[in-house]
Amino acid sequence: MTVIQPETNSTVSNYENIENRIKAFKELMNSNLDVSSSGSSNQTLFPDLTSVLGIGNYQWRYGQFDSTDYWFRAWDQGKCGPYYDPNIEADAIDQLLYKIHHPLSQPPAGYRYYFIDIVTLSNNGFGYYPDDYPDENYPGEWDAFRLFSASGEGEEPPEQPCINPDDMNYYLYDGVVYIINDLKPGGKTFADCFMSWDVGTGMYTWNYVHKIDSIQYGVRLQTIDPAKTP
Repeated sequence: MTVIQPETNSTVSNYENIENRIKAFKELMNSNLDVSSSGSSNQTLFPDLTSVLGIGNYQWRYGQFDSTDYWFRAWDQGKCGPYYDPNIEADAIDQLLYKIHHPLSQPPAGYRYYFIDIVTLSNNGFGYYPDDYPDENYPGEWDAFRLFSASGEGEEPPEQPCINPDDMNYYLYDGVVYIINDLKPGGKTFADCFMSWDVGTGMYTWNYVHKIDSIQYGVRLQTIDPAKTP
């Protein structure tokens, strides 16, 4: 993954840099600064969050998972690890889809986006599995794919896999967002994504995976809120 680095000599991590820039963006948007009269050649100082993060860098438009985001892989089992909480009826897939469905960059106030000429890609109905997108540079503790995959010996793991925050961010940007952009047809914009989990078990091995069931793309238009198509 290529990330445009901020012009700084700081030694903080990439995620901390991004977090600081997002914070600065939000503070500016909440201030009384008249961004429309900045003298910039742009119509507004920040037409999109990408202006804060670097020209052409859309990689961080969905925010990031924080240090408390340890999630069980599926079954709405809640948080795991040091923030274990089985009372939260959500899991890693729910959290990934929430990020995808709630980008930080939104349409102008009073407007909404809608799509026409929608196409749906589903790999002939099979969906997109981890082995469709291997990544030999995957830095985490699970199988080397862009979608979550965990496997081992026996009929089932000794405990349910717990996905840590670094892996959650990896599966968001190097996984789901990467695949969305890789499959995007020309002239279309990403519209929606659907995910699920799958299990493979045998006498001697087990395999738990996330999969993308389908992705929708379309021509994105803007209308007043509430959205109404012509």
